[in-house]
Amino acid sequence: SGRKSVMYTIKCDNYTLYDNRFPDLIVNNPKCKLEVNTVGEASFTIYHDHPYYDKLEHLGSVFEIADEIGVIFRGRMTKDSLDFYNSKAVDLEGSMAYFNDSIVRPFAFPDDFFTDADYVRAEESGNVVEFFLNWLIENHNSQVLDVQKFKLGKVTVSDPNNYITRSSEKYDTTWNTLKSKLFDSGLGGYLCIRYEPDGNYIDYVTEFEYINTQAVEYGENLLDLTSELDSEGTFNAMIPVGATTEDD
Repeated sequence: SGRKSVMYTIKCDNYTLYDNRFPDLIVNNPKCKLEVNTVGEASFTIYHDHPYYDKLEHLGSVFEIADEIGVIFRGRMTKDSLDFYNSKAVDLEGSMAYFNDSIVRPFAFPDDFFTDADYVRAEESGNVVEFFLNWLIENHNSQVLDVQKFKLGKVTVSDPNNYITRSSEKYDTTWNTLKSKLFDSGLGGYLCIRYEPDGNYIDYVTEFEYINTQAVEYGENLLDLTSELDSEGTFNAMIPVGATTEDD
């Protein structure tokens, strides 16, 4: 067809898992699914004779998928399954899933921030939506490891009156708060992650600005015997909040 093929690489920490220029750095059935306002996901199967087969750390390793332009996906392993021949099927979730690792305590916005100098500046000549997003990111960063932290990027979503009210009476994940209080609210917009050499940036934009014209998809395979490790039941923190007894 004359269409230029795109070369992709897959890395796990400092190890290259997939680069089709090298016959020993091959994985099977690699796929990457990217959508707006989601964390993104990827998967592949790695054979037991791969030189870095044992380097994949559940939840700990950082995986990257890149093309000639740069990184298009960064995330962690949440699930792996071994078949009869010890081939490992790996499931990844995108870096924005780190927002599930932090908690937002009950709050009232803007009531809790009237004395905050940064909020006053945002109210007078800035963007209170940007201030609120930055507050959520900073709250998240205070609870997680460096690799799980984010930086505030471009914010073009705003309110016509530069005034929004948001509150919560429960403890919730940062991801659920971002979803319910920002992009799934009347503000709309798109929450996107941008991978830069100095970190992961969160953009909140009115129009989606990034286009990927070719999916990373090479086929499908069938496993006849599986042994799974799944992080779904993993807890990062427990917060005791107390309770009132029935007698009281």
